[in-house]
Amino acid sequence: MSSKWALPAEETEYKISEETAAKSVMQIVTHYHIDIERMPGDDQKNAIESALATLQRGFQAGLLETEITDDGTMNVIQHLESNKQTLTYKEMQGKHKRAMDGFPEGTLFERQQALLGSLCGLGKDVIGTLRGFDLKLAEALSIFFLAA
Repeated sequence: MSSKWALPAEETEYKISEETAAKSVMQIVTHYHIDIERMPGDDQKNAIESALATLQRGFQAGLLETEITDDGTMNVIQHLESNKQTLTYKEMQGKHKRAMDGFPEGTLFERQQALLGSLCGLGKDVIGTLRGFDLKLAEALSIFFLAA
């Protein structure tokens, strides 16, 4: 049964198929060795599953892509709908997680934006200006990266 608040089915023509987009998401999941089945607790599993579904829609729409560099690292590229610019999130390293230091545990959005700002090298304030589906994709990426 569908919620009465569900968005109407979109007649969107996606740039890539659902199957190809799912493979792109699995490429990221595999690269970061994220095993959804071994996540502790249903809340964390559900958050990751929801984030991955959002990422799949981003790939389908052509707003996300991955890039494997010559040294085998993975970048995730976000094409912004709002201003046609791109953000390239470098592969997660420990130094990127340190960008969240100083923000209390309860400040999820500041922590997410600090992490993403570090990954793209532009700082949290750039992430803080995102809106709409651009922000939704960035937040989904941050949920995934936090689990990595």
